Formats: sequence, C-alpha cells, structure tokens
Amino acid sequence: MVSKMIGEVVKIGRIGRTHGFKGELKINLEDAYHQDALASKSLLVAIGGQYIPHFIQYLRGTTNMLLKLEEVNDKETASVFQQKDIYLPIHQVTAVAEEEEDSLADWIGLTIVDENLGVIGTITDVFDLPQQFLAEVSYHANTVMIPLHEDLILAVDLEKREILMDLPEGLLELE
Repeated sequence: MVSKMIGEVVKIGRIGRTHGFKGELKINLEDAYHQDALASKSLLVAIGGQYIPHFIQYLRGTTNMLLKLEEVNDKETASVFQQKDIYLPIHQVTAVAEEEEDSLADWIGLTIVDENLGVIGTITDVFDLPQQFLAEVSYHANTVMIPLHEDLILAVDLEKREILMDLPEGLLELE
C-alpha cells in the first residue's frame, strides 16, 4: 500500500468488512501508522470526497485490527464504512510510511512498452485499487487499463521513463 499525503491529511489505511453485530470494522493499517492510530481519539473517513471525523470507541489487535467507532452500534450502520480509506490529520502523524519504490504520481508520464508489441502508450493516470494498481493509457485512440502487477512488469527504467512489460494476450482489446 502506498501512503498518500493529501493536503493536510495522510492516508493511513483502509476499512475492510464489518465484524460481528456490534458495529465493529476490520481495518488494514500501514505498519508505520499503527502507533499513530492507537494514540488518536478520532479518525477521518473518506466519504463522498470529504474527510469526515469519527471518534474511536476502541481500536484493538495487531495484524487483524478491529475498529469500533462511537456512533456505530450495529452491523447495518457499520456497513456504510466498508471499503473506505482512513486518514489522520498530518499533525497527528509521527511516522513516515515506507513507500513503494515510487509514489503513484511518479508513474504518470512513463511509457509502457510491451516486449512483443512495442510501445503501447504513456500513462495518464494511476488508480490504487484494493487488489492492484491500474495504469490508464491511451492506446490506438482508446483508453485502456493496464494492471501494474509485479508479474507483468519486466523492468522499470526511470531514466528512459519506460516500463517494460509482458502483457497478457488480448488485454489491450478489452473494453
């Protein structure tokens, strides 16, 4: 997971599924932010493009953490928070998360080159999905989404601003 600093907040993790019937939520935090989250009295949840503060009733666990928000007391209410990113105000963050080799913004502008087809196109955007990163590329006047998965990437040359890939047959024809 790549840490993102957006304005005055830092993405520290993501809420997964509900747990039980009391409104608990399973969360995945970046390792570097566990202590910051445990020390905080509230978290910001990204809902509808806004960061909404929610008070923490408790946060427990080490690898499989459970979060209970004060105003959430049942599974139905908790389900609204599923698959939402969670943030802390930057002034509450003491750790700096280990980022992957490059931030997502660094990938924009790189050219994807397939080892069989040659130049595919330039990355215009990158999406951080729970399963993987997807690169948006213009290819033959169409926009295609290419998974930036380690099994497909053969080499990254930042000096040439190229990513050499072995793309699955038919991927570029998907709509």
